[in-house]
Amino acid sequence: MLLEWIAILFTMGVEMKFWSKKKNRVLLFTTLGSITAATLGSVLLYNSFPSAENSISISSSSKAKPNLIPKDNLDFSNSNNSNSDSNLKDLPKNEAPKPIEPSKPDIVKPITPDKQPEKKPNNPSQPKDDGKTETRTIKISGVDVQAKVKPQADRQYSQYDKDNNIANINPYQNQIVGEIVDVEVTDELRKKNIDSARSGLQNNKVHQAFLSNLWDSNFEKMSNEQLDNFFKYGEPWNWQSILDRYKRILDSPNVVKFLKEDAKKRWQDPSDPVHKYGQNKKYVWLLKNLDYSKFTEAGPGVEENLRKGMTIDPSNAYIDENGKLNSYAFSPAPGYNGVTSRIRRDNMEKRVFGYDSEYSRNPIDIEEGNYPGWTKSDVTNQFNKYGINSGDGIKVYKLKRQNPEQGKLNEGTILEIDASNEKGYLKAKQVIEQLKKDKVEITGYRILRMGDNNSSQKFKDILASLPDEIKQLELWFSARATNTSSLIALENKHIKELAMYTLGNGNLDEWSFNPLSFRKTEWINNVDYNVNWNLRQEKATRITFDTLAFDEIDYDPNDAVDPYKRINLGLRMAYYTRNNEPIFQGGFGPGLKPDHDEKGNSYPTGLNLSRIPQLRSLKGLQFSDIIKTQNGSRKIKRLTLFNNSDTFEISSDELNQAGFDKNIAWNEPMSRAYLYFSNGSTTSKVKIKGKTPLTSEGLRNLQVLFKIADSLNSSRSIVVEDDGVMATLKGNGYSVQKDDGWNPDFT
Repeated sequence: MLLEWIAILFTMGVEMKFWSKKKNRVLLFTTLGSITAATLGSVLLYNSFPSAENSISISSSSKAKPNLIPKDNLDFSNSNNSNSDSNLKDLPKNEAPKPIEPSKPDIVKPITPDKQPEKKPNNPSQPKDDGKTETRTIKISGVDVQAKVKPQADRQYSQYDKDNNIANINPYQNQIVGEIVDVEVTDELRKKNIDSARSGLQNNKVHQAFLSNLWDSNFEKMSNEQLDNFFKYGEPWNWQSILDRYKRILDSPNVVKFLKEDAKKRWQDPSDPVHKYGQNKKYVWLLKNLDYSKFTEAGPGVEENLRKGMTIDPSNAYIDENGKLNSYAFSPAPGYNGVTSRIRRDNMEKRVFGYDSEYSRNPIDIEEGNYPGWTKSDVTNQFNKYGINSGDGIKVYKLKRQNPEQGKLNEGTILEIDASNEKGYLKAKQVIEQLKKDKVEITGYRILRMGDNNSSQKFKDILASLPDEIKQLELWFSARATNTSSLIALENKHIKELAMYTLGNGNLDEWSFNPLSFRKTEWINNVDYNVNWNLRQEKATRITFDTLAFDEIDYDPNDAVDPYKRINLGLRMAYYTRNNEPIFQGGFGPGLKPDHDEKGNSYPTGLNLSRIPQLRSLKGLQFSDIIKTQNGSRKIKRLTLFNNSDTFEISSDELNQAGFDKNIAWNEPMSRAYLYFSNGSTTSKVKIKGKTPLTSEGLRNLQVLFKIADSLNSSRSIVVEDDGVMATLKGNGYSVQKDDGWNPDFT
């Protein structure tokens, strides 16, 4: 290439004088050097690439598609560099330009005045009529209004429940008031609702007393730090309660619209000292200068609640950022509050010694056996012939209604037995039987302090000696014992009113009952509830039961058809059949429709099977509703099983059907589930007996067993009898030992 280039120069007639100039010689050699270097670099670069014999050969079985599209009108505006013309579209065809339309002259619209907000019509909103309601005149906030009300349907029991004697013999209705479907909302009702909310804020005695102390102490002279410390260390709960109701409007620019006139001027003056106040001090100043007469509108949702018969609860009222009144809670119309109406009905009709009130009795009256509107007198001396003495803890009282009511019980006799008195405890059965023999009418029985001094006291025989027809029965259990196994003696006794009280903690998980005990009990008192915050001080309260328990009599291994029948009837009775009754709703109460939608009701979440040694699991137990399948199934949170050694034994066949995974709420995030053994933490190992292969369900049940039984978690020890079961367990990561009849190293 270099020689050819020189030859070309000479053939072009380059004269020898070209070489005579030094500048030309330098230019020539510089050019030649550049060309030489470029050529040499190209050669070296080419030789640096791998040869073909060292390259990777890739073959493809896919069919090749044409790489190029033989068209000259392709659109390359959105194309990428490629060896293929894939997905290219044809260029759009040229179209004749559309003629330009002449511009239309601007039309000047006439100026109209701003639309004024429409005044609410005096004509009330009309309630809807769905054909299933009736129109009634009801009173809301003192205003008579027309409303569509849907009457409550009666509680229904299935024939199956009636045939098996688990339905209430005197059907209990939880919701006795109609459901307000729609209310005729009038301007008068709206005004009353707003006035009530405003009054609840302005006249809150606690809040006003708290703020008045600040205002009277000339708070404006206090430093921001002093005021902040007062709120932090003084009464922070009161201040927080106030802010919960006012903070929205205090932080809003709209607050200026609701200030008194002189304060409004100060607030609008940027140079006023109020703008230099700290946050809390500014809040106090604004609160002092609110003009409550300017709060005249209701916030979102208030109108909708009025149409449902729900009014603002003054004690829960607040002001939103727009200065509108609203509430954290709404109150039902008088006579349509399902809870208070039920309590009033229960107090008047279900109690033997009834009274007209929507409130429970106070702890002192409960403990002493007093009732509003009744006079109590001691008549023990009239019963001396039955061996009742002043020192044996047995007394007789007469209760008399102060204002007799025709057709109702106006007088009754109460037999009271203090079981903490050993003399009275020992003669209780004898006295009861003698009174029955002489046909002495006893209206009510009160057995006090059961198990208080001696947890081994037995009451089943005493309860069994009671008459078959009982108007009222009060049982007082000791919270130190929580032993209610004697209740099963009441199964076949017709009881109008049963109450179970304690002077201790009435909310312990250990409190349990056998639902079959109440087969013929009409009403179980759930009204007399008192929270005992100070457990060092005794306070009478009804017991809250959140655990079901069953007895050995409830399991019949000789029944080839269904050995679990009685237990399943008891579960059904509590979970579904009588679940509308408060006593069967555990610790959380009813749902929105307790009489007709049992699925929405709470239920006892504990199950104690420890009185039946033969039961090792939930095998054979029915937790779903077999009649109303839409109710689904119940899941328990606490299970107690019998065990009397350090090893919990269960067969592989039963483990496959144990129901732990299916019927225990063991994987819920809010609160964990527990499995307890009757001997406490002594149980630390599991023995799986038998040769039945473990199924996937059996393995899941075993997993749940270890997860919820704390006493098993520390060792997670398993011993088996069968090699196949051992292999399955080892294959699933368990540490297993074979039972050879004696294994001192098994821990």
